[in-house]
Amino acid sequence: MDISACENAAIFVHDHLPDGDRCGLGIVDDRAGICCHDTKTRALVALIDTDAPEAREWAISVFEEIRSEATQLDAAAFGSRAPS
Repeated sequence: MDISACENAAIFVHDHLPDGDRCGLGIVDDRAGICCHDTKTRALVALIDTDAPEAREWAISVFEEIRSEATQLDAAAFGSRAPS
């Protein structure tokens, strides 16, 4: 809810993330990270963290594709609980 009230943040919803039940993707500064989970236990089984420019470019392209398919959530959806 706090994030939804920020002027420089947006929340998007996507119901069909590729491999969303077993993989995650993170992009922070000059790094890209991929994490893989066991589908039954949700336990982390692998983590790749890299500063390779090619990996970061790939991660950004995946993120942009998914974001283009997602629906932006309106902060008003949180109702009166959103900070003012």
